[in-house]
Amino acid sequence: MVAPLLAVLAGCPSMPTSPLPAPPPGSWLVFLCKASDVPAEPQPASFYSQMFARGTADLLWDYFDKVSSQRLDISGSRVFGWFSLPVTEAEILQRNNSAPVTRSRTAQDCRTAAAVALARQGITVDPSQYVGVISIINMAADAGQAGPRDVVATHAQAAVEVGFYVHEMLHVLGLPHSRRSAADTTLIHVWGDAAGQEYQDCWDMMSFRTCVFGFNTGRGFQGPGLNGAYLERLGWLPQAQIQEVGVVGPPTTVTLNALYAPGTAGIRMARIEVPNRGWYIVEYREPVGFDRGAPRPAVLIRELRSQRTAIIDRGNDDTDWQAGDEFIDSANFTSIRVDRIGGGTAQITVNTASSTGGLPVGAACGPLCQES
Repeated sequence: MVAPLLAVLAGCPSMPTSPLPAPPPGSWLVFLCKASDVPAEPQPASFYSQMFARGTADLLWDYFDKVSSQRLDISGSRVFGWFSLPVTEAEILQRNNSAPVTRSRTAQDCRTAAAVALARQGITVDPSQYVGVISIINMAADAGQAGPRDVVATHAQAAVEVGFYVHEMLHVLGLPHSRRSAADTTLIHVWGDAAGQEYQDCWDMMSFRTCVFGFNTGRGFQGPGLNGAYLERLGWLPQAQIQEVGVVGPPTTVTLNALYAPGTAGIRMARIEVPNRGWYIVEYREPVGFDRGAPRPAVLIRELRSQRTAIIDRGNDDTDWQAGDEFIDSANFTSIRVDRIGGGTAQITVNTASSTGGLPVGAACGPLCQES
């Protein structure tokens, strides 16, 4: 970034510049940019800074603080602007909204405009010192991740859809979309059915905004949390809070604490091996915190394959499991029974092909396995 920036500044009036001090870890760099023919500045920079500010309930700082269990602090983020882009509204619409989408060009234009304007003020900013760069534009256009470390967003989303920012920032942190499996047509689940859907995991922020269980805040739609597998991937779920269930061993009873209950400790996720395929991920969620848009407490079961999750659709768009329900994958000789739910915890019992020694292979996961 430094060499191109120096080339851009070569034609600028000479002015001593002073680099800003390095930000705290976890910080983002935000540039506010306006189309060359759209002079409106919808909000002052302070409006956008507030989304990142420590102590702001339900906004960006609060989300990442709570969902990461205080492992990520974005409150050192910095907002600059407004800066004029070298392109018109029509040009931005053409490249952002057409196929293939080229919103990365808008991100680069915003970076360059900000660098030039700040240099004229005697300020230099090193984007490599930040988690990523968010370019907020003053018009409605296609928005989203615009490169490995870039997000393009609109000013309106900062007022009516703050969860959009969370979703795209999580992409920069390395998360893919979540999925929903193809709806089961019998009581026996079929692993990895190719007819699953991109997005559509209502309990997961990486499906924003399809059917997510969100809620309205002073800045619009927000929530829910992340699934346990993605928390682990980001380093936000310690191994000590994950219970492994292998293919060999006795029936295993697991008490799951609610994934996002205040002060959560103990086991928060069970991971059940499916040999040569992946894992089943089991967690318990309650309608609290950023999950408060959920309809009721529930045990959730997902496939984890190729680092992506797919929530199990039991049929009729039903994805949660209640006390007395039993999940069965007879082809992989696995069952997961929900024994109870309540009081901040859920108890499940997992059986696998080798769980009960003397019984025929498959009998460990219930009578339906023997019929398969």
